[in-house]
Amino acid sequence: SVRKKPVMQSERSPLLDSVGAQGKEYTYLGKQFSVRFGDSFFDFQIDGVHTLSSYCCFKYGTYVVAVRQGRRTWVVEKSFQEFKDLHVCSDSSLEFPESTLFPSISAALLDSRKERLQTFLERLLSRLSEQKMVTSGSSVAQFLELK
Repeated sequence: SVRKKPVMQSERSPLLDSVGAQGKEYTYLGKQFSVRFGDSFFDFQIDGVHTLSSYCCFKYGTYVVAVRQGRRTWVVEKSFQEFKDLHVCSDSSLEFPESTLFPSISAALLDSRKERLQTFLERLLSRLSEQKMVTSGSSVAQFLELK
């Protein structure tokens, strides 16, 4: 009888298929992002602010975050409070824009805050990516809706 050789699975790159106990791992590349790197790599940009009204005549802004992961691009809208919650649960040592006593939608405040939130998120993602802590179950992956 003829013995068949066992079929060996090809080894995969840990960067392209990095699923561990924490779930799929993602790497933030910032300005070096390219779609050719695959779904394990991502980038983001806060593109703008939408002004909304709440139930008590207050107006507030939501920040429009464009996320790129592999060949996919999508938009998530996050309030300042959602960014603040991410700051508290991830790394509160990073600089974060201050809150105002009453919701304010002045264009100057929203633009300034948008830039500072972009910087906060870039620094947070760089630090977490270095530590291999951006995984599918992490608060950052949920915040950006990484898939």
